[in-house]
Amino acid sequence: MPLALIPFQYVSVQYDLKILELQQQSSYFGMSKGLMRKSVRQQIKIIEAIVSAREEAHISRMELSSKLGGSSTLMQKIETGDRDLKVWEFIAIARELDIDPCELLRRALVK
Repeated sequence: MPLALIPFQYVSVQYDLKILELQQQSSYFGMSKGLMRKSVRQQIKIIEAIVSAREEAHISRMELSSKLGGSSTLMQKIETGDRDLKVWEFIAIARELDIDPCELLRRALVK
């Protein structure tokens, strides 16, 4: 389900669960809770930018997953936050969407 169609309460709960998961790891990473919250917000913005660019390009999740050489659920897992997005995947996704990766990142983080 595209992020735009997910009820806000669901996104909020998912966000809170992700924060809790990262807080449990905070001592391992040595990160402050404020820094972790900012990091999660940035991850969400990046995913939202990817979803928006994919929809603008009129490409389905399955089609993009196939172009990336992943399983049919690759993009679903990335877009719902069930799977972490690796840097090389972000670059590959941007290129498949015919967008400069820097521009896609700018769309996500500069507002």
